[in-house]
Amino acid sequence: MSLKCIVMDMKAKSVQDLLLYLMMIKQSFCHFGTNSFTQLLLESSEIACKSQTEVNIGGKVATYFTEIYEQLKAEGIITCVINLIKIYTDYKLWITGHSLGGALASLAAAEIASSGLINAQNIKLLTLGQPRTGNWVWAAAMDQILPYYNYRVVNHRDVIVHLPMRFFEGYHHYNTEIWYNNGMDGNEDGEEDTFIVCNDMDEDDDNCSNSLWQ
Repeated sequence: MSLKCIVMDMKAKSVQDLLLYLMMIKQSFCHFGTNSFTQLLLESSEIACKSQTEVNIGGKVATYFTEIYEQLKAEGIITCVINLIKIYTDYKLWITGHSLGGALASLAAAEIASSGLINAQNIKLLTLGQPRTGNWVWAAAMDQILPYYNYRVVNHRDVIVHLPMRFFEGYHHYNTEIWYNNGMDGNEDGEEDTFIVCNDMDEDDDNCSNSLWQ
């Protein structure tokens, strides 16, 4: 498994952004990423068979996620980011990930934000299809430590974002959900994609994606 830190100089657009894309070149799809229903079952069983782990910002996170995150740290990803932050002091930091990568991105963003090395206003967390990662206390802590730019993009009926079930160990999403309720097929119809912004901690909001999974 290898990791990459990518710096993008966007001065031509009058914006200086540091883009961190946590990219794992996978040795085994069974362990990293959710690319099939079989992998989804494997990940779900891993989460179900392991307890949650307490984290520094407060609350608990699925041990399955923290174990993989510690593997990333061992590869030097956080050290890499911290070194870049010290060099590019006026840059913004974008952290993103898809599915399992979204959970890992949220853990990385929380650790970097709590380090105090970069203003939280300069951290941009954007995940795609992120599963529920921790309990309600952790979700509330995420909202507190990353209050400025913290979005979870959900595509229509994506089941992964509704796992693990909330009744299991009290799993809960943090804010803010961006729900594309048309399946992101607007371009095929000649229309723009529409989305709904859901920023209420109550996931039972009938206007959000959970309304399809009641």
